[in-house]
Amino acid sequence: MGWQVHAAEDLPWSDRLEIPDSPLFTVEEQFGPTFIKWAKFTLTGEESSGSLFFQNSRGYPFHYDFAIDHLAQFSGLTRAEFDQRTLFGHNREALLGTVLLILGHDFDPLAYIIQLVGQDEIPREEVAHAYHRVIQSINAGSNVPHYYFPTFEQADLASREEAWL
Repeated sequence: MGWQVHAAEDLPWSDRLEIPDSPLFTVEEQFGPTFIKWAKFTLTGEESSGSLFFQNSRGYPFHYDFAIDHLAQFSGLTRAEFDQRTLFGHNREALLGTVLLILGHDFDPLAYIIQLVGQDEIPREEVAHAYHRVIQSINAGSNVPHYYFPTFEQADLASREEAWL
């Protein structure tokens, strides 16, 4: 699969994410000796054939705003309707998530973390598929480690399924 970048400073999304310099990331924020920036993503459709959208998180800090502007299936939805279709398993049409990039004091990437958002547990198979789909779409070099770090709502599942995940 070739790199089909659809993003620049003024474009809304890409199907790939370049670490550490993608313009889709937010501006760095300092936390002690490290810096963190992030890019949000939406994974739509079926597991094997769905589309992955890394959104310009400077221009679109929230999943909802990006989705109603750029993803036809969500156009015209209220925030409540969007939440029902993305945050709950029985209605989930897309998985939402974030790539958190941890940078050292010299701004070299130390690691990146993938989080998935849901108000109920996301089945382990979906977590694993989404995680692998996202890391396959990131160009970070082979020496930058990556991790799945569950949100609060996913923590119990991740703890129970740690060996599987």
